[in-house]
Amino acid sequence: MSSARIDRYNNLIASFPTLERKGKATPNTSANGYMFTFLTKEGDMAVRLSKERIEDYTNEGALPCVQHGRTMKDFIQIPEVWWNDSERIRNLIEESFEHTNGLKPK
Repeated sequence: MSSARIDRYNNLIASFPTLERKGKATPNTSANGYMFTFLTKEGDMAVRLSKERIEDYTNEGALPCVQHGRTMKDFIQIPEVWWNDSERIRNLIEESFEHTNGLKPK
C-alpha cells in the first residue's frame, strides 16, 4: 500500500473530529465494537453499510469488498473515481458510522 493512499485516508479521517484512525497494518476506524472503514492491502477504502445500501452503491459502481478470497458481506470497496468527490466520500463515512452505531454492540 502506498504512503500516498495512507496519507489520503489519514487526512480524510482527520477531517472528522469525532473519529479516530486506528490500526498499523490495516488503517481503520471503528465504532460500537465494529470496524466501519478500512484500507485494503492495495490501499482501497472499504466501508460498512446496510445490505440495502450496499446494493444501491453497487448499482452506482461500488465494488464488492473481497479480502483473503472472501467477499465481506457488510462492506463495499470505494471506486477510485469516487475519491474526486469529497462530499460523496464524507457522506459515505457518515452513513457508515451511523449504520455501525445502530448495530448491536460487540
